Amino acid sequence: KTTKTMNFLIIGAGISGLNAAGRLLDMGIESFQVLEARSQAGGRIQNLEGFAEVPLPLGAVTPFTDPAASFQKIPFRPTTVSECAIGQGCTSSNEEEDFFFNYADGTLKDYLDQTFVSRLGNKLQLNTAVERIDYTQSNKVVVTTNTGQQIEADRVLLATPPTTLQNRQIQFIPDLPSSYQQAADGIEVTIGIRAWFEFSEKWYPDYFTIDSIEGDFRDAVLDRGSSKNILTFQAIFGEGQSYLGQSDTQIEDTLLRALDGVFGEPVTTTLLNSKIQNWGNEAFINCALQGNIDESGVLGTPLDGRIFFTGEYVDGDFGEDVVSDLVGNGGGDTGGDTGDEDMEDEEEEDGGVEEEEEDETEDNSFEDEDEMEDTDLDEEDEYEEEDEFEEEEEFDEEDEFDEEEEEDGDFEEEEDEFEDGGIGEEEDEFEDGLEWDEDLEDFEDGDFVFRSSLAEANTSSGASQLGASSLLSVIWNVTFALIVSTVALSSS
Repeated sequence: KTTKTMNFLIIGAGISGLNAAGRLLDMGIESFQVLEARSQAGGRIQNLEGFAEVPLPLGAVTPFTDPAASFQKIPFRPTTVSECAIGQGCTSSNEEEDFFFNYADGTLKDYLDQTFVSRLGNKLQLNTAVERIDYTQSNKVVVTTNTGQQIEADRVLLATPPTTLQNRQIQFIPDLPSSYQQAADGIEVTIGIRAWFEFSEKWYPDYFTIDSIEGDFRDAVLDRGSSKNILTFQAIFGEGQSYLGQSDTQIEDTLLRALDGVFGEPVTTTLLNSKIQNWGNEAFINCALQGNIDESGVLGTPLDGRIFFTGEYVDGDFGEDVVSDLVGNGGGDTGGDTGDEDMEDEEEEDGGVEEEEEDETEDNSFEDEDEMEDTDLDEEDEYEEEDEFEEEEEFDEEDEFDEEEEEDGDFEEEEDEFEDGGIGEEEDEFEDGLEWDEDLEDFEDGDFVFRSSLAEANTSSGASQLGASSLLSVIWNVTFALIVSTVALSSS
């Protein structure tokens, strides 16, 4: 097993993956890798090689963005457009067909190769299928390929068709959350059929349809400077689904029979070569187009903040906007070549993450401390109110006690009771309160401010009780002296 570490890993070198990689290069970021399961980059944008003197698009024909000046689009503008029916021939149509799928210096695939692939060099790794994405570790995502290679990255961008998730082609550890799986399963996909037929002569209109066939036919080399006669057929969206489950041979027979039913003998007598491309059967792709995007927005949200998704089915941006989110705070390290990294560098990166987490923890503790202080002030007010209420009740009880004792005239018992249960009991209660406060200071999960506030509140309460007890002692002594004097005068 070989292990590589890097900042970013892009899975899939289709149009979205290549576009994202190009954006990273434009930003000066070097620490990344692009993995492609197939033998060529481009995904569904491929060329049909060896069929004509000019390159022919095997898959997608419409660009996601305006190509460079050297790839100026050549409009496909047929001069003969027909609507045909088997056994009835064709009638001219006034419908204008304006398809942009020819380019001055090549195909859309050529544009991708020259604009992106040529810049990536060894950052693009072909014939490498991802089998597992493990995001259990907090500081890295570990990706395992079909060759046993492990790649550790800070963040991963999954730029594959939705069928990758729908067919569970990649194992996620932990499992892909159900919300993500349901969002992926909700994307409608079509298989998409492309066909090419070479004839020894041109006997067909530039563009035409046949009533019993889902799809359309057109001249594949119109205004391309080719000496060959090549007719191409395309069925996408719902049209492509009508060929679901058919083999390439069955699809070819269906199309040739339909052509023969409209045009007759020339079809079989002039046919030289043919090619059928069913994108529904292509490994690691298994579709041609997506009929909708993820309306829930789930796939537009990075999984665990580190695994991102892009493509036309996510947000339709083909890897354009997601790069800014992908880089985020993780884009600080823009230098270094992709490859094996020293463990020392990895530890430094991990340390940086830990320092950020500590800073965040300190900030949160300050916020918690402020909240606790506010809470303690409220608790202190509650303690003071309770103390005042208790003091008032004690004064009321003492007054009632005085009146009853004066009526009974049992001053000696009253004095004894006061000495036995007066200030001494209150002092004991105050001392017990201090002991409870000291126990509180031993709470391991308490906050220093919280403990101090309670200690202050208890101290204030204890002082109030002691002051009230001293005042009562003076009142009792004065009262007792007056009564004794009065009795003495009466006796004399």
